Amino acid sequence: MKKIFMNYKSFFYNLSFVIVLITFVNFLNGCTSSEVVDVNEERIKDSVNVYTHLDRAFDLYQKALNYNNKFQDADAKNAFEKSLKTLSEINSKVLNEPGNSAWKEDYNELAKSITQDFLITQQNIPDNNIVFKFAEKLGIEFERLNEYTQSEQSGYEPLPDGKDLPLIKNSVVEEYIDFFSKTDRGKSFIDKTMYRSGKFFPLMRKILRHYGAPEELIYLSIQESGLNPTIVSRAGAVGLWQFMPATGYAYGLYQDEWRDDRRDFEKATDAGARHLIDLFKTYDDWYLAFAAYNAGPGRVNSAIRKSGSKDFWVLRNYLPGETKNYVPSILALSFIFRNPEMYGFTDLELAKPISFDRANIKSSITFQQIADLSGSDLETIRELNPELTNDVTPNYNSIYQIRIPHGTFKTFSENYKNASFEKNGLSSPEFAGSEQFDFGQVAATKFKVRGYMPNDIRKIGMITDNNVKYTVKDNDKLSVIAIDNGVRATDVRLWNNLTYGRLLLKGMMLNIYLSENEKNIKEYNLDGSLENKETKDVTENTNSGNTNTSENNSNNETSSDEGTSFFDKITKGKNSKTTETQTKKTETSEKKNTKKETTTKQTNKETKKETKKETKKEDVSDDSGSDNTVKTVSTNTETMKKETVKKPAGKEQVYTVQEGDILSTIASSYSVKISEIQEWNGLESDVIYVGQKLKIYSDKKTESGSTKNSKTKEEKAPKTYTVKEGDNLQKIADKFNLKVSQLKLWNDIEDGDHIIIGQVLKLTEPEKKTTKKQTTTKKEKVRKKKGKN
Repeated sequence: MKKIFMNYKSFFYNLSFVIVLITFVNFLNGCTSSEVVDVNEERIKDSVNVYTHLDRAFDLYQKALNYNNKFQDADAKNAFEKSLKTLSEINSKVLNEPGNSAWKEDYNELAKSITQDFLITQQNIPDNNIVFKFAEKLGIEFERLNEYTQSEQSGYEPLPDGKDLPLIKNSVVEEYIDFFSKTDRGKSFIDKTMYRSGKFFPLMRKILRHYGAPEELIYLSIQESGLNPTIVSRAGAVGLWQFMPATGYAYGLYQDEWRDDRRDFEKATDAGARHLIDLFKTYDDWYLAFAAYNAGPGRVNSAIRKSGSKDFWVLRNYLPGETKNYVPSILALSFIFRNPEMYGFTDLELAKPISFDRANIKSSITFQQIADLSGSDLETIRELNPELTNDVTPNYNSIYQIRIPHGTFKTFSENYKNASFEKNGLSSPEFAGSEQFDFGQVAATKFKVRGYMPNDIRKIGMITDNNVKYTVKDNDKLSVIAIDNGVRATDVRLWNNLTYGRLLLKGMMLNIYLSENEKNIKEYNLDGSLENKETKDVTENTNSGNTNTSENNSNNETSSDEGTSFFDKITKGKNSKTTETQTKKTETSEKKNTKKETTTKQTNKETKKETKKETKKEDVSDDSGSDNTVKTVSTNTETMKKETVKKPAGKEQVYTVQEGDILSTIASSYSVKISEIQEWNGLESDVIYVGQKLKIYSDKKTESGSTKNSKTKEEKAPKTYTVKEGDNLQKIADKFNLKVSQLKLWNDIEDGDHIIIGQVLKLTEPEKKTTKKQTTTKKEKVRKKKGKN
C-alpha cells in the first residue's frame, strides 16, 4: 500500500508539475501572441506612414518637373522644396530598422532624384535650403557654377583649367604649342582668335553651363572656326562649330533662303554642346568625343577595333591624319589661351563681350532700317544677326526674333511704331530679353551634379518619340529594369504613373522613353564590336582611314587661312623627310628592348613603315594610304601578308531613307551592321534624314526598299497641304520631299514665293485630261509672261 501510495503521490506530483508547466507555457504564449499583434500593428502603421509620405513627395516632384518644363521656375522651386520637406517628415530610425531595407531603398531612390533635379534645374538657391542637407545625406556631389557679369575695370573671367575635362601636355601637344607660339602663321592665328574670344567666350560658356557641359569645349571651337561665326569650309561646314547641313538639321539648325542657323553664335553653340554631350555619352571619353566630332563615329569605332584600345593616345595612329592631330592641337590652344604671357603673347587685345537686346517682330525689314530705328549702324546689326544671309529679316508671316544693340529696345520700339512699313498685325515689337556681360559680379549661380547630365533639363521626366515597351517578368526589380535601359527608376515611375505603394506584377507593360543618344547606345553596343587581338586574325584596310567624304572632311577645311586646320599647316611648313626622321627617332627610343624593328620601303609612295614584332603579338601601322592592299596579322605565324582588297560582300543597292527610319532598322532589314552602313556612306554619326540615299551591300532585298512599297507610300501620301503660320515654300518642300519649283508649278505661283495662311497647296502634279489642253495651258502661260515683259 505504501508503495502504491508513493506511486500515486509521485503521479499527482508529476501531474501538478505538468499542469503548472502547461499553465506557465500558455501564459508565456499568451504574452508573446499579444506582443506579436502589437508589433505587426506598429509595422503596418509605419508602412502606411512611410508610403503615404513617399507618394505625397512623388506627386509634388511631378508638379515640380511640369513647372520646370513650362519655364515656371519659381513654382518649380517651391514644389521641389515641398517634396523634400515631405520626405524629411519620415522617421529615419524606422527606415534603418532591420527588415525595412525595401522602404529605405524606395526613400533613397526618390530623394536622390528630387535632389539631383532640384540642383540642376534651379539657380541662385540659398545656402540654407533643405536641398543641400539632402545632398550631403545622400552623398550627392555637386559644384557651384557662377555666371559673372563683365566690365572693363574688373578684367575677364578666368578660363577653364581642366577641372571638368583633362588638359594634358605631352611631346605631341608641345609641337603644336611651338607652332602657335613660334611661327608667324600660328602667332597671327592666336592674335585674331584671342581678340574674338573676348566677344564670344562669355556667352558660349553660359550656354555650356546650361547643359552641364565642360567649359573647356570652347577650345574646340577655336580649332574648328577660329571663332569666326560666318566662316565656310571647302566641304560646306559653317559657323563657330563647323556644322554640315545634315548634322546641323539634326540638332535644330535650319537653313532656307533667308537664314542659316549654323551662323547663329547662340544656336550653333547650343547645338554644339548637345552634339558633344551625345558623343561623350557614347564613348565616355572626351578625347574620343573630339575625334568623333572631327572624323565621325564610324572612323573612331574602326580605330578602336583595330587598336584594341579606347585610349586616344593608343589608337590615334589608326585615325586619319587630320584627326589624329586634332586633339593635340586643341590641347595646345588651351595652354596658350590660359597663359598667353608664358608663350610670348604680351600685348593682346580682347574684344568687348557681345551684348544685345532681343526683339520679336513680324515684318520683313532690312538691316539698314533696323540700324536706323535703333540708332545703330549696318555693320553692328550684321554682327549681331550673322544667321540672316540677305541683310533682311525673313518674310515668314510669323514672329521672328532679332538682336539689336543692348539698351536700344525702347528707342527701336518707339521708332518701329511710327514707321510706315507693313507690320503684319504686330504693331509694335515685343521685348524678348537681353544679354549683357559686366564681368566682376556674380549674376547667377547654377549647379552641376557629378555623374548626372540630362540631355535637356527642361524635359526631365517628359516623354520622347523613342518609346520602348517592356513586359515585366517574374522577380523583376524596377531599379534593374531602369539600369538596363539607361534611365532612372523614378523616370520609369513618372512615365507609367507608378506610385510607391504599387507593386510590379508579371505581365505588366511599362513605357520607357529614351533620349536619341540612349536609343543609339542601346541599338549599338560599342564594346561588343571590339576584337581580341590575341585570339583572332586582324584584317586592316590600309585605306579605310584615309578616304574622306565631304561630310567627314567638314571640320577645319576652310576657305581662308584663319579657318584652315593648323596641324595641316605644321606639316606643310616643315620638311617632310626631317619630320619623318624625327618622329621615327622618338618612336624608337620609346620602344622596349624586347621588340624588333624592321623598316620596309614602299616604291610607289616612297614612305617608310615600321613593323614591330612581339612574342605572340604584333602591332602593325600603315600610313601609306595604298588603295589596293590590306594587311593580315596572324598571332600564330607572326607573318604579314598583303592581299588584294575585296569589295564588300553582297550586291550593291541604294536605299532612300523614309520618314521614321533609323540606321538600326535599316541595318537589320538588310542583315548588315550599323558600322558598315556608316563606313560605306561616310556617315559621321547615326543621324540620317528623309530622302537621303544610302549605299548598301547586301544580297537581301527588303520590302522597305522595293518599288511596290514605294508605290504604296506614294498612294498614301497627302495630296494637299494647308499653309500654317510660320510656313514657307522651302519648309513645305522639305517636309514632303519635294522641290520648291514643283510646288510653284503645281500651284500656279508665279509672283515670287508668296503664300498665305490657310492656302491649300497641291502636293502632286495635277492630272492632265488631254495633251491638247496641256499644250494650250503652256502657251497661255508663255503669252502671259511675254505680256508682262
